[in-house]
Amino acid sequence: MLLARSLPWFDASAGQRYATVVIYLGTPEEGGETTFPRINAAVPAVKGDAILFWSLHPDLQLNPNAMHGSNKVVRGTKYAAAKWIRVNPTYRGA
Repeated sequence: MLLARSLPWFDASAGQRYATVVIYLGTPEEGGETTFPRINAAVPAVKGDAILFWSLHPDLQLNPNAMHGSNKVVRGTKYAAAKWIRVNPTYRGA
């Protein structure tokens, strides 16, 4: 399924994702940036690059600046892999 773009969301949820690493596996010809609307930032999806952001502060409170989404891929295909670092590494839920 192809999505035009994703609405912003937080990764902190059940099992508390403490941090997220997004690794870009391909570079779309146009679009597909990972966006952080609260800090007005957009990270281009470039093959071989990765971003790390913290979903929670050290005191385990939600980091509002971690809200993120994705711009529409206008041309080409975006491939990415995500690794979630959890507060409880043994958590196996959704």
